[in-house]
Amino acid sequence: MSSIPSVRKLARPSPINQIRGRLTDLRSSKEKLLSEIEQLQNEKAEIEDALPSLLDTLMAVHTSVTDMQEERNTYDAAIADMVTTYAMILEGGAELLDGGPVKLLEGLGGKEEEEEEEDEEEQAYQREMKAREQNHAIDML
Repeated sequence: MSSIPSVRKLARPSPINQIRGRLTDLRSSKEKLLSEIEQLQNEKAEIEDALPSLLDTLMAVHTSVTDMQEERNTYDAAIADMVTTYAMILEGGAELLDGGPVKLLEGLGGKEEEEEEEDEEEQAYQREMKAREQNHAIDML
């Protein structure tokens, strides 16, 4: 029976060895942590160096997108106007084929523009007539 207690003493690790083992583990964990901290600090520095350039690029891209959206809106408006005009022309052509009156200018300025054109034609005719009368009078002399 005396051999059993001695085996038990040998089987138990000494507290000093346990403390030394734990200190070694803690120091190893600390070294890993310090290495990770250094890596993250390096990554942070790289990002901070690149950030101003990236922000400039972001602003330039944002401005380009805004300009392109405004241009797209202009195209949309022009296309809508063309579609409306084209529909009016088609409707006018259909009326002509049906034998009805053609009103192509209606909605595009309509009667007011037609009346202005007629007035301009009348004025041009009057000027031409005066010029002929003056030329005729000169020829008579």
